Amino acid sequence: TSGLGDALIWVFVGIVALLVLAIGGPMLFRSWRRGQEAAARRKALQEQLAQARNVTADMLTDLSFPADPNEQLEYRFVALTLRNERPRDLEQINADYRSMYNRVAAALEQFNALNQSNPTTEQAMTDAIAQYQQVQAEVQAAQGFLQHIEDYAKQLNEQAEAAPAEVEQAKKALAAATASAQRFAAAAPDLKAPDPIVALAPSQQRLSAASEAMQAEPPRPLRAYDEARASRALTDEFVGGLD
Repeated sequence: TSGLGDALIWVFVGIVALLVLAIGGPMLFRSWRRGQEAAARRKALQEQLAQARNVTADMLTDLSFPADPNEQLEYRFVALTLRNERPRDLEQINADYRSMYNRVAAALEQFNALNQSNPTTEQAMTDAIAQYQQVQAEVQAAQGFLQHIEDYAKQLNEQAEAAPAEVEQAKKALAAATASAQRFAAAAPDLKAPDPIVALAPSQQRLSAASEAMQAEPPRPLRAYDEARASRALTDEFVGGLD
């Protein structure tokens, strides 16, 4: 009977082992899979974190945004052009530059703090990647602002070149409006026609200011451009009312 008992014990042990394998095997496999997946996620996050750090560093290196705006090439041209002709526009650009510089400085501090940190958990690495992306967004905003200044400088140059033509167009428009008012008075003497001298006086004043700006030493073409366009706008308004 001892042999039979030993056999029964081994059968029992085998059944228990099978049950353990049937139940514990999948659990161990799932645990192993979870470990593998977690390791893969961590590796992917580490690679993404390193890439985010490197991309941000390159963007900051390429950005030229000094604390003193006069050290910025595009800004110097705009400031020189606007200082005596559009001081209010220059004040606004100065305010915008200071505001953007503060954003860049804060982004740089955030970048340095991120570089000194050592995130180890998945959540910490995910948060660090998001913060690097925030720094990148601030750098892109600063680059966009500098591009805006560059485009504005080109626009100012185009307006300065167009100033003489704008003055001539304003003169022609004023002369045409005066002639239209005279024809109106002759064609309809029973109607009360507006006095062109009085009605067009504001337009004439703006045109005179434009001519003076062009004849100044040195010339002030942007002022002439603005005054000439304002004169034409007033003239067109008068002609519209006359029609």
